Amino acid sequence: MMLFEAAPLASFKCQLVAFVVLSVTLGLLPLALWIPKLKKVRNDGLLEYARLAKTYTESFDRKWVHCDTRPAEPLLGSADLQSLADLGNSFGFIENMRAAPITRKLVEQLAGWTAIPLLPVVILGTATAELVQEVIKLIV
Repeated sequence: MMLFEAAPLASFKCQLVAFVVLSVTLGLLPLALWIPKLKKVRNDGLLEYARLAKTYTESFDRKWVHCDTRPAEPLLGSADLQSLADLGNSFGFIENMRAAPITRKLVEQLAGWTAIPLLPVVILGTATAELVQEVIKLIV
């Protein structure tokens, strides 16, 4: 259409943008189906680990903080201390779990891969001098 009717590239701007947006949306739609399941898994995990953490920290507190007699082993280097730290890290992983497996990087990659086939259209629709100037701006 651009070549036969000499239509400027700017007249297709909305269609090009709509194509990329629609393609990205359709690409991400299947991932959105996982949102309810991932939310449930996250919430269940938080409840289970919260119970475990409560039990463990109460036991740790009774043994190391509020004890009548100090344990024979030293606190520094104790497996109890490392286990407490590991439990905190595990809880943090669950807490930071996303409800949707969609990230900004994924959206950018999908948009980039969708836009690549449009490059010949943009190149054909842009004046050579203007195209060279834009490439020089990108390089410098």
